[in-house]
Amino acid sequence: MTPPDVYEERYGPAPKTILVIAVCLLFTAAALLVPLDALTRILPLALFGGGGVVMAVGTFSRKVALRVDDTGITVADSIVGYQQSRPFGREGSCLTEAWPLR
Repeated sequence: MTPPDVYEERYGPAPKTILVIAVCLLFTAAALLVPLDALTRILPLALFGGGGVVMAVGTFSRKVALRVDDTGITVADSIVGYQQSRPFGREGSCLTEAWPLR
């Protein structure tokens, strides 16, 4: 639960993301069902199967993507390998170094 003066956006499903995951699933199923030699089957399975799994896990993780509170603005680096980036808006942060507060 977040206090009322905090704004958060989380990673979540969007129509384009669901479409990409469905296309990855379709190509993965086609690579498994269509008769191919083993070497030709590996590339689409790794690309579409692995990519689809990574995208689905990241999409449905509901991790915080953006947070704005009284300490500043925190933006997540990436949906994969999640680490929060340095907060903006505090003294010595990259935002105040570029545009000093007056």
